[in-house]
Amino acid sequence: MVMLEKIDLESLTDAFEKARNKGPGWRKRVDRGQKAMQRLLG
Repeated sequence: MVMLEKIDLESLTDAFEKARNKGPGWRKRVDRGQKAMQRLLG
């Protein structure tokens, strides 16, 4: 497993917001992705 040295949470959140605005099907995917990231980081 590759460990990321530093994750820029602000740009990550921004990317999630942009993806969420792409369309109706994206919202669920983005929410799942955010939950996965929170588990990894938290």
